[in-house]
Amino acid sequence: MITRQQQNEIRDFLLAKNLPIDIVMEVQDHFISQIADLSRKKNLTFENGFSQVKESWAHELASFYPFYVLRKTENTQMTRLEQKIRKREFIRGLRQSLIATCVMILVGASVLLLKKEIIVPYVKYTIFLSNLFCYGIIFYNLIINNFAYKKEFVKLKFAIGELTSHLDYLV
Repeated sequence: MITRQQQNEIRDFLLAKNLPIDIVMEVQDHFISQIADLSRKKNLTFENGFSQVKESWAHELASFYPFYVLRKTENTQMTRLEQKIRKREFIRGLRQSLIATCVMILVGASVLLLKKEIIVPYVKYTIFLSNLFCYGIIFYNLIINNFAYKKEFVKLKFAIGELTSHLDYLV
């Protein structure tokens, strides 16, 4: 059984790797279960099990600067694990956007077959909703950036999307 002090040691190790908070919580659970399994199967102490688990995760937790980062500071580094999660979420979002675009094109093409009285409100509502969506994203990012760049939160980083399925897939 892993004690609270040992859990804190694992969390401190993961925080030192500059992982986002939500990834830290999920990876910590994986670390704890892997250490417990190693301790049970190979009769290892916590320190030996922890060092073996760190070695097995070394590649995924290696830090680097993404190509798009111009100002290279400690907070701009990213781990391979975080990069994989972000890439999968980007592809998922891109796929959803493509599906939504195709649906809008099909609906728009079918509306052209209808009368003018039906087309005009459709176009008005489509423009209104797309503008609302765009402004919503802008305001959302302003709020997130306002939160992210406050002094008290400068050390915290957040990832995106569901982590459990990504971590199970990646590890």
